[in-house]
Amino acid sequence: MAMSIAPSDPKTLFDLPVEVMEKYVAKYLYWEDLMEFRECSRSSRDLADQMLEKLDRLFVYNYHDPAAGYHFLFRKVKGLKLIALGGLDWLTDNLLAKLLMNNPSVEVFFISNCHAISPKGILPLATHCKKLRHMILRNVQVGDNFLHTFSLHNKGLETLDLSENKDISPRWLDRFIGKQPQLRNIMLDTLWFTSIRQTLNTIARTGNNVEYLSFIGCPNIKDEDVIHLANVLPKIRAINVEIEEVDEEEDVAHDFMLTEKSIEYLKSRGLGHAKTDEIQIIEDVLQEPKKAFLATYSYS
Repeated sequence: MAMSIAPSDPKTLFDLPVEVMEKYVAKYLYWEDLMEFRECSRSSRDLADQMLEKLDRLFVYNYHDPAAGYHFLFRKVKGLKLIALGGLDWLTDNLLAKLLMNNPSVEVFFISNCHAISPKGILPLATHCKKLRHMILRNVQVGDNFLHTFSLHNKGLETLDLSENKDISPRWLDRFIGKQPQLRNIMLDTLWFTSIRQTLNTIARTGNNVEYLSFIGCPNIKDEDVIHLANVLPKIRAINVEIEEVDEEEDVAHDFMLTEKSIEYLKSRGLGHAKTDEIQIIEDVLQEPKKAFLATYSYS
């Protein structure tokens, strides 16, 4: 005989105990569902608010209407383990900082193309989120001070993505990575420094746990750098490199020095070397279905 989950048979959703809703129902609902549900009635609002407090994952991608309750949402959720934000032009430093300070147990943080965000907005990642293990900051202003502050509070990162960042100096990038011995995945695509070769030397020296490494679009990297990394990193599975096609008839100085020699060597070692490896890394971190993630970010 089946046991009832409530003292008496529930006639409506609101007759179910809150504990049942939180444990068995909330995990199947996205924040959008709960925000709509709370508009139905006073009872639904109270129930939705309690369920919002139990959310542990928040994905907000390409929402363009800042009046859709984000201020309430970002203040209400306080138990998040994963936060992923992308393409939010309305997102401000103050709103992001409030979200991060309210969620000190976050372990995965992803942000991309939120152009109003400055180092001030992400600073609580360094000062409040000391359980953070996966930090993906794509095309976001970071700055040397953030890296310095983060290193003072957290040396347990496993994934680091600083791709397309224009505000980090080679010196502080090198210091930061040298203080993160648990790193497994490192993405440094399109960092327009004079050179990140010193940082690659640091990775070669300290990266005993590194499995994936990407530095597409970084100038002054040579074949010998790639080959050295492939030889000395004991757990490496993929190094994402890209060969720049050069028109020999153009009288232009090129800073991209990698040749097919790098690709051939990686192939000979059975190591991955393509963008698809990076897509899989981020998908694994976010634990999102491939189709939904690619539809949002359209990597090629």
